[in-house]
Amino acid sequence: MAMKNVIFAALLLGASIAPAHAETSQTTQMIKSIDAFVTAHAGELVDDTLTAEQVVQMKLIAHQAAVAASCDGFKLSEEKFVAAFSKLAHMQEAGMNDAEKTYFERHLLVTYGVMLGGALAVAAPDPAGFCADAEDERADPEFASMSVWE
Repeated sequence: MAMKNVIFAALLLGASIAPAHAETSQTTQMIKSIDAFVTAHAGELVDDTLTAEQVVQMKLIAHQAAVAASCDGFKLSEEKFVAAFSKLAHMQEAGMNDAEKTYFERHLLVTYGVMLGGALAVAAPDPAGFCADAEDERADPEFASMSVWE
């Protein structure tokens, strides 16, 4: 899938997880801009190695890790986290040698770190709103299958 489609899918996801409880429309716009900027650049780091769905999955994992780091009452489930992260396999993994696999895994962790940093930056302007939105996500039955929280 073309990077443009990956960015579009991630932006749609970003719009759904960007804090709705932000204090002002200027803050809301800033948060959306930060999210879109980080998502676009992180997506470029894994272009042609992950599917669009995998990029969105990584963004969701990073978002939930940021919530767990920022909000009381949220904790990552190691089992769910590992299971979700293991789905981020390189599209060409079957034909890769061990050195290529190791390089990809390290590159994937760096990209995840970029996305986690972006998610924390989204939380920074309005931590209370960020956590309130996370409570809404946790209560949404459609989100349950994507959750890596305990």
